[in-house]
Amino acid sequence: MAPEQTIRIVRSQDLTLVFSMAPPQEVTGWSMRFQVRDSIGGTIRITKTVGSGITISDAGRGVCQVALAKADTQALDAQDYVWELRRYDAGNEISLARGQLILEQEIA
Repeated sequence: MAPEQTIRIVRSQDLTLVFSMAPPQEVTGWSMRFQVRDSIGGTIRITKTVGSGITISDAGRGVCQVALAKADTQALDAQDYVWELRRYDAGNEISLARGQLILEQEIA
């Protein structure tokens, strides 16, 4: 089972999430997707892939970064969502990490 983690962020901010394989693992050439949904099996609200929001920053140790822009969360309601980082290469599809994403209202 993929490790689960709660991520708490404030809506309408630019931020970068950093993920590391434990133990370190070579990830060169992997296709990865980060998604945020409103519930398990629910509507997809955010999708990032390698080259489009996901950067593999240390392929030899399995470190990647997911860039979330202000625009990614600006139109979303402040509520709880679910997220998953997944490898989706043919024959190697697996959830790498997942959990709850708590989107909080910005203080304006």
